[in-house]
Amino acid sequence: MKNEKKDIETAIAHLEELVVKMESGKGSLEENIQWFDDGIKLIEVCRMELNDSEKKIDELIKNAEGSFSVKNIE
Repeated sequence: MKNEKKDIETAIAHLEELVVKMESGKGSLEENIQWFDDGIKLIEVCRMELNDSEKKIDELIKNAEGSFSVKNIE
């Protein structure tokens, strides 16, 4: 879980950096296209991490025994 948190936090921080670069207006068209492409890839990383977290939460909620435990989803 700790690595997942670091991964998503790193991806979000990098996304924020890309937005600042793009908003600065200092990049060339080619740079902006590359930054946009990189941003799309980072968004997908975040989406996958969030989906994995949602599955884990669903497993906690669906535990039929009434106790809280995490089933290994991997």
